[in-house]
Amino acid sequence: MKKITLGCLVLLLLVCGLPVTLWALPSLLPPTVRTPPVDMRDLMVDATPFPPDWRVVRGPEPQPERSSLDWGDENLSVGLQPTGDRGFASHYVFKFRNEAAAMYGHFWILRQGVLFPSHRESKIPAEWTYRSPIADDWRFACVDYGQGKRMWCAAMARYDEYISVLNTTVSSEYMTLKDLEGILRAIDERMAQCLGKLLPTAPAGTATP
Repeated sequence: MKKITLGCLVLLLLVCGLPVTLWALPSLLPPTVRTPPVDMRDLMVDATPFPPDWRVVRGPEPQPERSSLDWGDENLSVGLQPTGDRGFASHYVFKFRNEAAAMYGHFWILRQGVLFPSHRESKIPAEWTYRSPIADDWRFACVDYGQGKRMWCAAMARYDEYISVLNTTVSSEYMTLKDLEGILRAIDERMAQCLGKLLPTAPAGTATP
């Protein structure tokens, strides 16, 4: 009887202790220290890779404390729009204590469903092929809200202790999927330069898409 009780107790500790350990692990591990330090503004996308009539309309600025998007130890967001306010794009960058904390944050940001669409309503367009070559975690999905003429697309990527999320409306009028790919490539280039990651180069004689 004692053996059965002891076995049940051990099983209970394993079941309950594992989630607690996973939750506490990011704070137990040392913070990531980069030399030289990274200025988060250097990670934020600007209007350069966007179509010509797009402009920055907000930020970069931090999220309000204790808001639904107040993630990480530091965060910034920037908003962009084309002329005539026909669409929108937002870029968020979240800095976490360390890679473990960012992995935990990645899971909860996805589960929150504010910055990235849920699996039930989202899809990946058939013509979409791009995937970040340097991100540790990568998600891309779109939601059709205009009968095939307009979509809301989101790309979420984790680079070590940083998470980048780009949200944008997509339409043939102001932002195509090809435009969006160019913007995500520009974000990858910024992350590679600032975080010391190596972007793969195209083989000699291969045209860059």
